This record gives sequence, structure tokens and C-alpha cells, in this order.
Amino acid sequence: MAIGPKTTDRSGGNDSWLGSRHGVAEAHPGTLLASAFASAAGVVNGVVPSGYPLIAAAGGTFGPYIQGTSTGGQLVGFSIGHRDTSDGDETTAVLWHGRIRLAKLPITMTKPAAATPGFTLVEGA
Repeated sequence: MAIGPKTTDRSGGNDSWLGSRHGVAEAHPGTLLASAFASAAGVVNGVVPSGYPLIAAAGGTFGPYIQGTSTGGQLVGFSIGHRDTSDGDETTAVLWHGRIRLAKLPITMTKPAAATPGFTLVEGA
């Protein structure tokens, strides 16, 4: 058995999904529900990548937005920066309004037919 420190890159991430910096300074604090992200698309080794679409989950936490499902919930924001949920729930900054480049998100998401309050969703790069 090896004993040693566990290192994880929690900062930064690819922020090319941001269509502008508008809304970043007003991001709300939030908590990612680790159990909801355990088998979510695009999450590797518990790390939720920057730009992950979010829904409101139990107890004021956030879970993954799953497009095209009736139980997926309404899109409420996007996680800013990589966050590691492998050891449990993890805090994040939640972008709740702004311009989003759909093609640059860490998971596949198409522009919904209905308007998404607070967001301008851009399909091009």
C-alpha cells in the first residue's frame, strides 16, 4: 500500500465555451451533488469540467443537465472551472446568465427550441 498525497487540478479549465466574460463576476456560489455526477457524460474520475450545464437538485445543490429527458430538469446555469467530486459534494461558481458557445461545451448540447432565460446560446464557434 502506497501512502502519498493526492493531487488534483481543480483550477482553471477550458473556458472557450464562454461567449463573453459577461456574467462571470456575478456567478452564484453552488454545490455540485457528487452522486448525480458519478456516471454523468463528460465527467472523468469525478472531475466535472468547466462549462458543464447544470440543473437544480436536492437540498439546493446542482446536478447535470441532461438534454432531451423529461426528468432532466430545466437548465439553470453552467459550472465555472474544473471541480473534483470524487471525494464528495464540491463547491463551484455557477454562471446563471451570459453568452454560451454550445460547440465548446464539455458535453454535447443543442440549442433548445424554447428560449433559455438568462442565456444567449450560440451554435457556432
